[in-house]
Amino acid sequence: MYVNHYNLKQKPFEMATDPQFFWLGQKHAEAFQRFRQAINENKKFLTLTGDVGTGKTTLLKNFLKEFENEFVVAMISNPDLNALDFINYLSEELEMGKQFKIPSEFFIELTRFLHEDESKNSRIFLAIDEGHHISPGLLQIIQDILKIGVDNGNLAGILLVGHLSMNEKLKSFKYENADLPAHIQYQLDPLTETETRQYIQHRLLIAGSEKEIFTADAVREIYLFSLGYPIMINIICDRALLTGYADGRTTIDNNVIRECAQELSIHSSEKKHK
Repeated sequence: MYVNHYNLKQKPFEMATDPQFFWLGQKHAEAFQRFRQAINENKKFLTLTGDVGTGKTTLLKNFLKEFENEFVVAMISNPDLNALDFINYLSEELEMGKQFKIPSEFFIELTRFLHEDESKNSRIFLAIDEGHHISPGLLQIIQDILKIGVDNGNLAGILLVGHLSMNEKLKSFKYENADLPAHIQYQLDPLTETETRQYIQHRLLIAGSEKEIFTADAVREIYLFSLGYPIMINIICDRALLTGYADGRTTIDNNVIRECAQELSIHSSEKKHK
């Protein structure tokens, strides 16, 4: 709709996760580095938490993409499952070739499967998104998988990603158990104002922009209204580009951002603190 108006190749602020638009803020880069180091040090249990819209799922998908040729990755997008559905979903993801009627059969087969894959020199990595939905029963299964992995270097690790509320559920984990590996955790925070500007510039550049579309004052307003949450930055910027197109503008200033924020019923953090 507005792509040609701004001389872009594609829409820069789509909500769907697109690897070509992936950008690492300081916190995202730190999480990447910390988890990579943890895997290298054989610390098998990793958790990533953050508010809604901080970019956890985007980070997860790109983290897994980096290792797609290194590990056999089992990805569970939503663990709101009962125990049997969970282990059978996992079995399918790992291509174990079996379905199970009781968890104990799964653990026996998983132990055998890991040893077999060890001889093939292929390590396994389990990633679970939306971890705040996980039940105590599934946490116990993950704990049992980790125990098996302690004696088996072929389990590269388990990464659990979820909202901040997931931390409460994780308190039931028996970290004091000597059989469990170290827990490496990281919390994603929203972007700073500087990172917000870099994020917007990056997405516009990838989309084909050859000039600054948002003024410095506009970016400042975007930060104040979005609070640095990437999902809100995308929503505001997309609406602003549409509004600018409708008004025949090629540059977006702070007045356009305020108009869009009002339409979206978003309040500025500057007003909130007055």
